[in-house]
Formats: sequence, structure tokens, C-alpha cells
Amino acid sequence: MEHIVKKSKFLDLFIEVTQTITSCLDLDEVFDLIPKNLVKTLDIDAATIRLIDSSREKLILKAAYGLSDDYLNRGAIDTEEPVFKALQGEPIFIENAVEDSRIVYHEETKKEGINSILVVPISIRGRVEGVL
Repeated sequence: MEHIVKKSKFLDLFIEVTQTITSCLDLDEVFDLIPKNLVKTLDIDAATIRLIDSSREKLILKAAYGLSDDYLNRGAIDTEEPVFKALQGEPIFIENAVEDSRIVYHEETKKEGINSILVVPISIRGRVEGVL
């Protein structure tokens, strides 16, 4: 039964995102919808979307849900190994973010109460364009 409920939540998320995409021209609204609904659907604490800028040299925060402004503005994360690997197309799971040597901002991560992190590449037409 739980499996059916989860599938239903994913379908509801897909429908809502699809409806938003097709009914509005405001990409920021679409970006804001995704992390907010992922948090609710996956029963997680927070989510962000970061996309590669036009120079393809740094990530730009496009949307976030469940994280403080202090944490979101902690500094560049482009060079953190998990993000770098995800930008190469490899999803990365970090079980203990506060103690993991691949995380640059340990104090900020601890203060935010983050235990684990999943960094997933966002691919568009076969090319990685950001991370979730």
C-alpha cells in the first residue's frame, strides 16, 4: 500500500509541475515549484536547484525550499567534489555531511542541521546543466 501512495505522490508532483510549465511563462515559478514539491513528496527537509551559468563556469541558485538564507549564501559550492562529480553526470550521496571531507562548509552545514546530502545532476537533452 505504501508503494502505491508513493507512486501517487510522484504522479501528483509530475502533473502539478507539468500543469505549471504549460500554463505559465514564468520560469522562476516553475523552478520554485520543483524543490517545494520534492520536499513534500519525498518527505525530505530541503531541496535546491542550481544551474550552470551561461559561461559554464559557476552554478547559480535558481530555487530552494527548506533552507535558511545564511546557508544558501554560505559561498560557492562549485568546487566541492560531490557537486563537481554530479556536474559530470554522477549522482553522489553523502551520509554524514558534517564530517565528510568533500564538504567545504562544515560549520554552516552543522548549524543548518544537515545530516545527509544527495547531489543529482540535472540533464537537459543529454547535457548536464545543473544539480538538484
